Parts: sequence; C-alpha cells; structure tokens
Amino acid sequence: MVADQGLRTELPVAPLALVGFMASLINTLPIPLLPDLPRLLGTTPAAAYWTVTATLLVAAVATPIAGRLGDMYGKRRVLLACLALMVAGSAVCALAGSATTLIIGRALQGCAAGGLPLGLSILRDELPSHRLGRALAVMSASVGVGGTVGFPVAALLAQHADRHVLFAVVTLLGVVNLAMVVRLVPGGRGGHGGRFDWSGAVTLSAGTTCLLLALSKGREWGLAAGVALAGAGAVAMAAWVRRELSARDPLVNLRVLARGPVLLVNVATLLVGFAMFALSLVFPQVLQAPAGLGYGGGMSMVAAGFVLAPAGVAMMAVAPLAPRLAARWRNKGVLVAGCLIVGGGYGLLVLDLRGSAWMVLPGIVVGAGLALAFYAMPAVIAANAPAREIAAANGANSLLRQFGATLSSAVTSAVFAGFGLQAGYPAHAALVVALLAACLACVVAAVVAALLPGDMLPM
Repeated sequence: MVADQGLRTELPVAPLALVGFMASLINTLPIPLLPDLPRLLGTTPAAAYWTVTATLLVAAVATPIAGRLGDMYGKRRVLLACLALMVAGSAVCALAGSATTLIIGRALQGCAAGGLPLGLSILRDELPSHRLGRALAVMSASVGVGGTVGFPVAALLAQHADRHVLFAVVTLLGVVNLAMVVRLVPGGRGGHGGRFDWSGAVTLSAGTTCLLLALSKGREWGLAAGVALAGAGAVAMAAWVRRELSARDPLVNLRVLARGPVLLVNVATLLVGFAMFALSLVFPQVLQAPAGLGYGGGMSMVAAGFVLAPAGVAMMAVAPLAPRLAARWRNKGVLVAGCLIVGGGYGLLVLDLRGSAWMVLPGIVVGAGLALAFYAMPAVIAANAPAREIAAANGANSLLRQFGATLSSAVTSAVFAGFGLQAGYPAHAALVVALLAACLACVVAAVVAALLPGDMLPM
C-alpha cells in the first residue's frame, strides 16, 4: 500500500517534465531551418524570422494569463487547454505550405509556454514535501534540456527529412504529452474562482508585445520604430501596473511580487534568462564558423548540435542533486552557486574560441549551473507566494525569464552587427563581448541572490 502511494505521488512528474521540455523545445525548432525557409516558402528572410518571433510573443503573453486562469479554474484544466493549442499549432505547421500558415501555427505553439508555471504549481499541490524538491528540480531542468536537445534534433530532421516531418514528430510528441497528462496528472485542487481581469490581460499583452518587438525588431525596423514601440510598451506597462494595484482580482498580484524574496528571485531570473540564451546564440556560431576566421570549428549544423547536447544531459544529471544541496546550503546558496557556475562556463569558453569538441566542457558547466539555478527559482517562489496565487507568481517569473532571453537576443545581435561580420559570421571580438556580457549577468544575478534571507528553507 505504501509502495502504491509512493508510485502515485511520482506519476505527475514525468508528464509535467515533458511539458517543460516541450515548451522549451518549441522555441528552438525553426532555428536550423531559417536559412532555407525563404526559399522553401517563397518569402523574405525577415518574414521567415517571424516563425521565431511569433512564438516568443505568444509565449510571453500566454504565460501570466495561463497562470491566473489556472488559479481561478483549476491548473490541470488550463494546462490541458495549453497543450491542446500547442498540438493544433504543430499540426498546422506540419501541413503549412506558406509563410503565413506556418507563422499562425508557430503562434499557436507558443501557448505551450503557459504550461510551465501550471506544471510547477501542480507539483506543489500534489506532492508531499519530501518528494517536492526533486520533482521541482527535474521539471525545471527539463526546460533547459528542451532547448539544448531541440537544436540537434531539428538539425538532424531538417538535414535528412524536411520541415513537414519535423513538425509532424512534434505533433505526435504533443499528443503523447496530452494523453499522459490526462491519464497520470490528478485533477488536483479546484480553482479558487474570482473574476478574470480582462483589462489587465489586454494591457499586459499590449505592453509585452510592444517591448518584445522593440527588443527583437527595433534594429531591423529602424530607430524611430524601435523608440515608438518601446515608448508604447512603457506606457502600457505603467497603465497595467496601476490597474493591477487597484483591481480586486488582479491578473498578477504585484504586492506579492514586490515581497522581498520574490522580487529578488525575479530579478535574478531576468539576468539568468539573459545569460542562458547565450548558449543557443554564441555556441553554435563558434562551432560552425570556418577556422580561417581565427576561431571556429567549421562543423556542420548537426555536428554542432551534438556538441551542445551534453549540456542538456548535465542539466538532468545535476537536477536531482539540487534538493540535497539545498538541504545543506538552503535555496539561497543553491541559486548563488548556480549563477556563478554558469558564469564560469562562459568564462571558460572565452579562453578558447577555436570551436573544437572541447566546447563540450564549457557547455556541461553551463548546463550544470542552470540546473541548480532553475531548481532554486520556483522553490523560492513556492515558499513565499500564497497558495491561491502560486501559478500566477510562477507565470510572472517565467515571463521575466522570457524577457531576459529576448533581451539577450537583441543585445547579442546588436553586438555582432556593431563589430561587423566576417564571411557571414561574427567577429572574434564580438563573440568575446557577448560571452563576457552573459558572464557579467551571472555575477550580478549571484549578487542579487546573495541578498535573499539566509534562513530560507529548501523545498
């Protein structure tokens, strides 16, 4: 009987970890396809890049909204809706014959991001305290694994099959994930009810969209458009903050987010999100660049992907150790250590940019550090946010990680353009600056994490 109870408490972990894996996987899917999409779809490179931008925009909007709906109507119910939209979007992508159809499908895929805060919250609701720490660690690590595994898998399928097969495989995996959640994840606690803040949702969506477009498209669309978008986004976000502080049932309770530990961990999350994306932006450039540039390994897209894959393996290997370390160092110590380890991994890479297989080592170091940091972040939130608002708090935290990644993309692209390209690849100095920026973000995140209360209990 005890064994059966233990088995039941473990059942939600695998399907919810797959939710995190899928949410991250979807972000990297089209990256290996971008050079060929304009030719395949008869469109421009700028239009093809919207297959990435559309997903990021919808993910940023869907994450806090899904969290609030989960608190109101039940987390499992809203999670199933997010997964169903992701499966529908994947099927649209698999059948797409035009850029417009593919972008619509990719936008629907972005709804998967809303499942991440819901999954973390379901684990907190369903698992006993002695099992919660390990489960949070595994699910948090799965987010990083999806990003690192997605690149080589997409590259392999793109090279030996085509984009239709790639998205068909993702559709099938999404159906499996949906079935696993239906079968293995308990119905959980019912929603707490309340009114949905439609005004807050619209304002947040407008502000988030404008700010993300300013970051990701400002350089391409010109200075005037970038400034206009940033200004509109700032005005919308200011209006949203005012609305949330006065609403009876806010979309996100900003007073909870302003609470000391939650505020500090959200700042650290923004910085770690900035640093994390360098793994996808800088490492492939170094590995694939021709050696004649003074750096680079001249690897194929697939070979570069498999050099990055061990970073994901490191995340999954280190994740189960995080709760044990938290028992000794507390969540604060785990987060500080994770940030410093990630920064150390980028520092290692700066020492040698020849793009050889030795880059497996810096990748493993970065992956190990991310596993620790990703465990500590939701653990801090779970310990400090009210139970009725835990999904919304996790949603806001995930949104900040998304902002950090988008900011990293914009800053890195600006650095590459500022130093100029060599044969289509960034200059050596640009790569060094981008890596040092990621390293600095980790150091600042560690300083912020060090300000957390020292007596914080592990989860």
